Order: sequence, then structure tokens, then C-alpha cells
Amino acid sequence: MRKIYVFILFILFSSLQNTFAQYTVTIVPNSPVAICRGDSVMLTASGANTYTWNNSGSLSSNTGATVMASPNNTTNYTVTGNCGGGNNDQATIQVIVHPKPVATFNFAPNNVCSGTPTNFTSNVVNGTPPYTYAWTFGGGGTSTNANPTHNFISLGCGTANLVNTLIVTDANGCKDTVSNPITIIQAPDVQLADANVLSPFSNCLNNPSQSNPNDTIVVNDISPSAGCITTYNINWGDGNVNNGLTGASFPLQHIYTSLGAFNLVVTAMGTNGCAGSATYLVANQSNPAGGLSTLGSTSGCGPITLPFLINNWQSNSPGTTYNLDFGDGTFVLLNHPLNPGFTQDTVYHTYNTSSCPGSSFFTATLTVTNWIFRCN
Repeated sequence: MRKIYVFILFILFSSLQNTFAQYTVTIVPNSPVAICRGDSVMLTASGANTYTWNNSGSLSSNTGATVMASPNNTTNYTVTGNCGGGNNDQATIQVIVHPKPVATFNFAPNNVCSGTPTNFTSNVVNGTPPYTYAWTFGGGGTSTNANPTHNFISLGCGTANLVNTLIVTDANGCKDTVSNPITIIQAPDVQLADANVLSPFSNCLNNPSQSNPNDTIVVNDISPSAGCITTYNINWGDGNVNNGLTGASFPLQHIYTSLGAFNLVVTAMGTNGCAGSATYLVANQSNPAGGLSTLGSTSGCGPITLPFLINNWQSNSPGTTYNLDFGDGTFVLLNHPLNPGFTQDTVYHTYNTSSCPGSSFFTATLTVTNWIFRCN
């Protein structure tokens, strides 16, 4: 009889332990969380068997462990977790709501020719300054200015509707996006082709000289917009200009009578009143020459100053450049002519760093180049 009494006491004690066990409900995130108005945040509760949420009007559900909160204003959410046996616990989280910025913009002028500068003006209300701006312009181009200016380029014979987008971000990371189209009257797409297909717009292969500088060039009109071009004007870049040309004027011949690099600019007027242009660099230049030497000893303890003599350059064409690399990480870039007297030119350089260790000497190199056509 005594043993049965002890066994009953043990069962009662165990039951009391279960009755008073502690349960803790938590929410993830476990600290106040901030969102922008119109956005949502996921709230996940744990530590119980079933869950009931308050303020369910801005929640995806008022029950369940995980809900989506989409409040319009800062709101406290409390979840009650039930563990069975009448055991409940609660947890609360605050969702802070930041107002979003509201962006608008206007621009002027509209419905103008390609290439006309357009001024944009933005306006932002609400949100929290300072603001950042990210513009994307139709047809290409971006800006981070609040009120940028942009040149729209659109080629053809009609009009182009280009959509421009502005994204404004405030200090809390809240964003607003707005887009507006602009109408651009296209400029004619004008293009020329040199009849010399082997060396277009270049006379390098003929080695022109001061005594024989003439370069005859023949250009053809290959404009994609030829059907809407009324007139062409050509500035050959050497002081000669042909105005009022038509499609029937091509092929067109011109003779360059001096050495150099010339910007040939062709401008076409469209039937819509817009003008388009293209630029071609004509190289009437000979293959460049040049020599490099020094005077006296080229060794010694640093710092040491050495003279470098540039010779055999006098017959080079205008537009020639001379890159003298001293081999110690420094260089000098010189333009033709090197001096007014067309005499041997001397360039002095001081070496302040020893060439040891690694190598026993520095190597100086002269590179002579003709303009961007690289006749070298």
C-alpha cells in the first residue's frame, strides 16, 4: 500500500510541471523594420502551435505563422501564440512606414530638330530629402543632375517619339519613377564614300611631299536619307567650300594642294527643315620619319641630365606627332614642327632614378605618328 501512494505523488508532480511550462513567441524581424509606403514586409512568428494577429486589415491574413504586412502608416503588430493547454504568449513588432517621394518633370522645347538642346526640369514632393536623380533619355544617354540638358540625336526622314525616364530616390531609399515622351524631328542621315576604296580619305600610300603635295579625292553620296535631302554643303577643311549641291552633283572631285590633315564636313538639309552633318578626316600626309641620338656619355650617377637629339623630321607632314619615351616611366609628346627653323631639335631629360636593380640601363624610344590615320 505504501508503494502505490508514492507512485501517485510522482504522477501529480509531473502533471504540475507540464501545466506551468513557459513558452516564448518571437517575430522575425525581431526589431522595428522600415518600409516605403506601398511596399510590404514579411513577418514570421515562432515558438507556438497556432498564431493570431491583430491589425489584420493591413495583413495578408490574421492567422498563421507567416503574414505579409502592407501598412499605409507606421503600425504595431501583435501576434498571440497558443501552445495548447491554455498556454499563450505574445510578441509585438513595429513597422515604420516612410512616405515615398512623388516626382514629376517637364521639358522644353518639344517637337524640334535632332540635335537641339532640350532642358529638363524636375519637381519632387514628399519623401525625405536629399534626393538623388537618375535620368535615362530615349535614344541613349543618362544624367544624375536634378535639371539636366540633353541633345537628342535621331536620324532619318520622319519623327521619333523617345521616352525619357526619371527615378528619384530619397534619403530613406524610397523611390518614384516617372516617364514622359518627347517628339524629335529627325535630321537627314548623310554619308559620303571615297571612291578610293583601298585607302579611303588618305593619301599616305602615295607619299605626298612638299614639292608634290596634290591629293585628288572623289566622293560619292551614299546617304541613307538621300530621298529627303534637298541640298548639300561641303567644307573641305582647306578653306574651300561647295554650297547648294544636289544629289546630281555627285560624284564630286576636289584637289588638296597642301600637306596636312583636314576635316571634311558635309551638311545636308532635309525637306523637314532639319540639317544633318558628318565629318571625315582627310590625311594628305607622307609616311613620317625621325631619328634619335644623344651627345657624349649616357651613363653616370643619378641625378643625371642628358640631351636627346631628334633629327630627320623636317620633311614630315603637318599633324605629325613625336612621342619621346625616356624609359624611366616618363615621356614627352611634341607636335610638328619641332622648331620654327626646321633644325635638329634637342630635348633635355633628367634621370633621378637609378636603372639598377632589374636592368643595367634605360631605353629611350622615339615614336613618330601622322595624325589619327597612323601613317607610320
